[in-house]
Amino acid sequence: MSRPTASNPSARLAPAKQIARELGVPYTSLRDAHFRGEIEVVKLGRAWYYDRNDVNRWIDSRRERKS
Repeated sequence: MSRPTASNPSARLAPAKQIARELGVPYTSLRDAHFRGEIEVVKLGRAWYYDRNDVNRWIDSRRERKS
């Protein structure tokens, strides 16, 4: 697996700031979701990365349907 970089946005793992930038949300939203237990992180060394598959599931879980 390749290491996530700004030039390789299709990498499976990415840091919170990169994912947040792509989603157009504050990176603290991702961090807070992790601390609430809504999304997991992958810790490599001292850095935390988010799995894009987990982020997509988290987004899907937050969908609201009009009743």
